[in-house]
Parts: sequence; structure tokens; C-alpha cells
Amino acid sequence: MRIHRIKLRDFKGVANCEVDIPADGVTIIEGDNEVGKSSLAEAVRLVFQELDTSKKAHIRAAQPVGRDVGPEVEIEASSGGYRFVYRKRWLRRPETVLEISEPRHEQLVHREAHERVNSLLDETLDRVLWDALWVDQGVRLATPSFDVPSLRQSLDASAGGAQGGDADELLWDRVCAERARYWTSTGRMNAERTEQQRRYKDAAETAEGLSGQLSALTSAAGELDRHRREQSQLAENHTLAEREHRELNAKWQQVLTLRNQRDQAERQLEATQAQLETAKGHRARRDELAEQVNAAERQLAQAHAEIDAIAPALALATQLRDEAETEFDTAQRSLATAESELRRVQDDRDFLRHIIEAELLQERHDRVIGAQQQLAQAEADWDSSRITSDLVAEIEGAHLRVVQADARTLSGAANVEISALRPMSLGIAGEVLQLDPAENHSQAVADSLDIEIADVASVRVTAGAEAKESVARLAAAESALRQLCTSVGVSDLSEAREALRRRESAASERETAQRTIKQDLRDLTVEVLEQKIRGLLHGIEEYRKLRPDEPPLPPDYDEARRLASELEEQSAVLLRTRDDRQSRLAERRNALNDEGVRQAVAANGVDMSQQANAAAKTALAEARADRSDQALKDAYDDAERRADTDERHLSELRNRLSEANEESLAVRLENAGNAVLRAERELNTNRERQSELEIELDIRGNEGLHTKLGLAEAVKRRQQRKHLSLESRAQAARLLYETLSRHREAAHRRYLAPFKARIDELGQHVFGPTFAVELDNELGIARRTLDGVTLNVDQLSTGAREQLGILARLACAAIVSPTEGGAPVIIDDALGWSDPHRLERMGAAIASAGSHCQVIILTCTPGRYAHVGNATVVNLPTASQSE
Repeated sequence: MRIHRIKLRDFKGVANCEVDIPADGVTIIEGDNEVGKSSLAEAVRLVFQELDTSKKAHIRAAQPVGRDVGPEVEIEASSGGYRFVYRKRWLRRPETVLEISEPRHEQLVHREAHERVNSLLDETLDRVLWDALWVDQGVRLATPSFDVPSLRQSLDASAGGAQGGDADELLWDRVCAERARYWTSTGRMNAERTEQQRRYKDAAETAEGLSGQLSALTSAAGELDRHRREQSQLAENHTLAEREHRELNAKWQQVLTLRNQRDQAERQLEATQAQLETAKGHRARRDELAEQVNAAERQLAQAHAEIDAIAPALALATQLRDEAETEFDTAQRSLATAESELRRVQDDRDFLRHIIEAELLQERHDRVIGAQQQLAQAEADWDSSRITSDLVAEIEGAHLRVVQADARTLSGAANVEISALRPMSLGIAGEVLQLDPAENHSQAVADSLDIEIADVASVRVTAGAEAKESVARLAAAESALRQLCTSVGVSDLSEAREALRRRESAASERETAQRTIKQDLRDLTVEVLEQKIRGLLHGIEEYRKLRPDEPPLPPDYDEARRLASELEEQSAVLLRTRDDRQSRLAERRNALNDEGVRQAVAANGVDMSQQANAAAKTALAEARADRSDQALKDAYDDAERRADTDERHLSELRNRLSEANEESLAVRLENAGNAVLRAERELNTNRERQSELEIELDIRGNEGLHTKLGLAEAVKRRQQRKHLSLESRAQAARLLYETLSRHREAAHRRYLAPFKARIDELGQHVFGPTFAVELDNELGIARRTLDGVTLNVDQLSTGAREQLGILARLACAAIVSPTEGGAPVIIDDALGWSDPHRLERMGAAIASAGSHCQVIILTCTPGRYAHVGNATVVNLPTASQSE
């Protein structure tokens, strides 16, 4: 089959789209997502599968959303010797139209068209191959099986075999059907054969059972005669067995009497021996008491000797302990005296140090207080003056302008000079001036000047115009100077300079005071400093009150520190001496304690030895008072004589029993008893069996076993004939099936080589020259070999399995010709798992296969198939263009 043209109208999102496809080679249909690529593939399937009257879910899904139109598909294709155009519309105005142009013109509509297309496809197209060569989008691609008729026929032809075609398949189907009449698919007998075998087995078992019953009846008659003959012999055996049992039983009674006598003798001997052991124990206990007295006396003497040996060592240890205690007490007193003197000297040292510390702290406190006062005064001086060096410079400038103006005024103004001849009072410009005789007064006149001479005259002096201007300039300069001085709180330049000097001095004093406070306070406050001083002074005063006058205080702190150091060294020496004496005292005490323990242990040993000696003597005396040593000896001798007598009597009885051979006699008696029982049992069994056989013969003789056996044998022969006939047919069917199967397997292996060779050829384009595959019985890829490493297909990566699946489809399509049921390979956007290198090589493999078959590729990724060199590319329009 080849597809030449596909046309869609109102199919899902495709309004109108038509694609022409070359009959051979590779056609790549490219387009963006949702422009109808997958719709083309789906439409091809629907147009051949579904009637135009179908309203299945996937038909309704093909209708455009929101449009009341029917999806329509038109396809132009050729298959075998047919070429046709087939169009179908669903849902709205359903329609099916078929126009066949080759080999002869035909035109059909509706269901007839649908059925005609399917009949010609069934005639010319391998439908299984058609489905196997199809790769859907979004479905995981697996390696397919190609055990399809068209491929088998093509491979058989390639291998040089005679193509039997459908006749071979029909023969094989008939052979398989014949085998299925007798065998299950797993090679076991089917139900019919099993049932026939059961019927034959039941008939044989019935005949065998009746034959056995008849044989048993004959055997029973013979057995009855035999039992009757054996009865007299069994009765005689029973009589002989009873006689022998009576004789042996009499001998056994004699043995039992000897046994009783022996047992009594054994018990008597045991009692006598017990008395002998008791007497022996009494003698041993008496000897033990005597030995305990001797041992206690020896132990007491040894304890006294140990006490005497320990006494000198104990006295020496006591003396050494007393000497060590005296030395320790002396060292302890010396150390206490030295430590007391050391504490006094250390207290004196600390007292003198506290005095120095209090004086130093008081000096720091005084400096801090003075610095705080200085800081307060400096800050007050700083805050009270607003003068700065810049303001002083301005005042100096203003003062310079006043001097300059005054100089110019004096040079151009009138001048009045008054000389007093006698004491006088003058009024000048509203001010009273007293002059003494010969005193002069001079004053410039810038404008006019009124002078009153008391009680004498009034004089007015008027200056010229130039003098008035000079006076005005001087007045302005003086006014500016006064305003500037007033603004900073000074009266003139000298006061301003003095104020600046005081302000700068206040700043310096403030900085000095702050530095002094920081240095003397450090991390303290004035309150804490005062508290420390008060604490030290209180401690000093208290120590003066409590310290005795003698010995006197050291003259200074250095002397006190020197005395404390000397006493510390002396105390350390005395402490070491005291510790040595204490260690020695502990050793002497431990030694004395050890000697005391030894003496106590020895004294306790003496006490215990005395008690043990007294107890042993008392026990021996009490035992002798109860029974003398001679009485114990006489009792022991008597028990010993009686034990010897009883032992001789027991030995005699044992010898008589040994002569009687009691063990053999017991075995013979038991065997004789068993023989009597056996003879009696056999006789009774014989009689009972005769009775059973007589009854059995009476009953079975009336059942007609001969007649029943004849009927059963006839049924058995009839079932045997049926069984053998059915089994022979079954074995023949199996032989035919296995023979034909072997030939088919051989043919299968013969035509497997061309398919494998084509896959290897295409695969070497992709994987290299070491690539090879192994096929299974269903012509699917089972294993792949690459660079000498063979792996099962399911062990390969997803991309490698996808590539093998496409290569297998291409190889199959290339082998099966279009006239023998072949079909195009349709790939809907596969190879998404392949890397760029493999995509390039897959392009070469697809191009190579395209020269032998039709390959249709649908993709939204043009670059994925860019390396298919001989491909025809069809670009689908966008959604807007298709409308």
C-alpha cells in the first residue's frame, strides 16, 4: 500500500489542509504544534475503520470545537493493483464516497464504499503489518514483532523457498486442528482421550477383578483341603509343647527357691556389714576425738609462742609511735606560732598598704574635685564669653577705622585749648570739667562746641564744613565700633582681647581638667572613689584599735613586706617539716596498728585454741563415759566375725544357682511357654480359617462368577478397540504436527537471515560496523551486539530501544513489496530520546530505507530529521493560514 494524498476539512483544529506524498522515499511533514500533524495520522486510521454513521467518542472528538460541521477526510492511495480516492464525512451530513481508477473504474457510496475498501485492503494489505509499521506520538516505542504473513512470504521468497502462500497456512491450520482433537496446547491428552482411557481402564479393572475373584474361589477350595490336612499335625505339636513346658517349669521353681534363699542371705550380709561399718565408724570417731585433743594442745602451744614472739615488736612499735607523736606535736606548735606571726605581719603589711592606697586615692580624689571645680569654672568662663578670634579681628578692624577717622578729623578740625590761671570750673558739651592752675585742656571742634565759664562767660566755637564731614565719619566709625563691642559684651578693643584671652585660657583649662578627671577616675566614679576611701579609712582605724602595741608596727610598708616574705619562707619550711612528721606519725601508727592486729589475732588464737582443747577433752571424756574403748573394740570384732560367716553362706547359694544355669533355664521356659501359645494359636487359626473358607465357598458358589467374567471380558475388548483406535490417531496427528513443525522451523530459520541482514545493514549506519542483532521466533529483536558486548533489548537505554524499533520497521517495510501486502512506515514525532550524533546517523539509515519503501514522518521539530538527505519536506500551514 502507498498513500499519495491526504486532505482534511473541519477535522479538529484543521479547517482545510491537503498534503501530497510521493509513492516512494521519505516524506517529512513539518509544522508547529496543533496545526494538524497528528490529525493527519489519526484521520488515515479513522477513514478506513469507522463508518460515516459512527458517533463514537473519537469521532465526536474530531469535530471542531464550537462549530456545527462534520469532520471530513479524503485519501488517495494504491494497494496491490488498485488505485482509489476515498472520502468520508461524519456527524453532519454523513457521506462515504469511493472512486477506484485502477485496474478498472468503480464508484460506490455509503456502506458499500466502506465495505469495498475494506475488502480490497483485506485482499492486498497485510493489516497486521500495517499496524506494526505505525509509530504514534506520545506512545513509548518498543521493538515490535513482525511474525506477519506478508513478511514471511517475502522472506521465504528471498531465501529461495517455494511460496505456498495461503495453501501452506491452510495445511498448517488443518494439522494444528487435527492435533487439537487429541492433544492440549501443552502436549497433554485432551478430555476425550482422557475419558476414553478411563472407560477402558475401568472395564479392564472390572474384568481383572472378576477374574481375580474366580481365581480366589479356586484358591480357597485348595486352601481348605490344606488346612484340614495340617490340623492333626498342629494338635500333636500343641501336646508336645505343653509337656516340655511343664518339665521346665518344675526346674524353674527350684531355681526360684534358691533365689529367695540367696536374696535373704544378701539382705543378712548387708545388715551384718552395716553393723560392721557402724562399729568401724565408732572406733574411727573415738580415734578422731583423741587426735583432736592432741591437735588442740599443739595449736594452743603454738598460739602462746606467737604471743611471746609478737610482744617485743609491739613494744618497739609503741615507742616509735610515741616519739613520732612528740615530734609531730612540736612541729605543729612551731608551725602554728609561725603562721600566727605570719598572719600578724601580713595584717601589718596590708594595713600599711591600705594607708598608702588611701593616701593615693585621696590624692586622686582631691585632684578630681579640683579638676571638676576647674572644669566648672572653665566652662562658666567659656559660656560667659561669646568672643572669638574672628570677632576680635573684626573689632580690631573697626578700631583701626576709628583711629584713622579720628586722625583725619584732628588734622582738619578746629582745636580749642584752655589754660587755667586759677582753679576753675568749665562746662564743656554738658559735662563739668575742673581745672587746676597751670592745667591745660585741649579739644577738637568738629561742628560747634559750647563752653561755659562759671559765673564768667559762655563761649561757642564753630568749625568749618570740612571738619564737620570728618567728625561725621569719626562718629560713624565709633558707632560701628560700639555696636560690635556691645554685641559681644565688651567696651573696647583691649577688653575684647582680654575676653578672648580668658576664653582661650578657659578652653585650655577645661581640656586639662577633663584629662585630669579621666586619668584619676579611670573606670570609677567620684562616689565609688569616695566609698573606697571611706572603706580603707574605716579599716585602718579599726585595725589601729584592735592591734596590740607589742610588737610595734614596722616602720614602713617595705619593711613589713620584707618581714612577711621571710615569715612566709619560714612557714613553708615548718609546713614541710610538719607534713613530714605527720607522714612519719601515720606510718608509725599504721605499723603499731598492724602489730596490735597481730597481737589481737594471736590472742584470739590462744582463746580459740583453749576453747577447742577444752571442747575436745570434754567430748572425749563424755564418749568414754558413754562407752569405753574396749567395748568399741569388742563390738567391732564380733561384727567382723558375723560378716565373714554370712558372706560364706551367700557364696555357697550363688554357686548352686550358677550350676542350675538359671538364665538359660529362664530362656528355655519362656520359649516353651511361647511355643505352647503358638501351637494353640496356630491350631485355633487353622480351625477358624477352615470355617471361613467353608462359608466363602458356600456363598460364592451361588454368585455366577463365570458368567459375569465373560460379560466383563467382552466389554473390556470393545473399550480396548476404541482406546487403541483413538490413541493411534492421536499419535499420528502428533507425528504429523511435529514433522511439519520441524520443517516450518527450518524454513523459518532459513528466511530469518534476510530480515536480520537488513536490520544489521541499517543498524550499522547508526551504531557502527560491530552492530548486530538476534531475532526471536516472532521476528522481534531479542538482543543487540555492539563492540563485542551483547545485551538483551530491555537492558538498553530508552533511546537505543526507540532507535531499534524504528530500524526494525524500516527493514520490514523495505523487504515487503507493495504488491505483496506491504505498507508505509508512519512515524509521528519519534526519536525524542536520541542525542544529536545518533540523530545524524538515524537520518542516514532512514534515507537508505526510503529507497525501498514509503516513509512518512510527522514532526514539529524540523532539526530532528534534518540529516535525512533524500527526503521530501512538506510544510503545513499555521492554524490561521489553514483557515
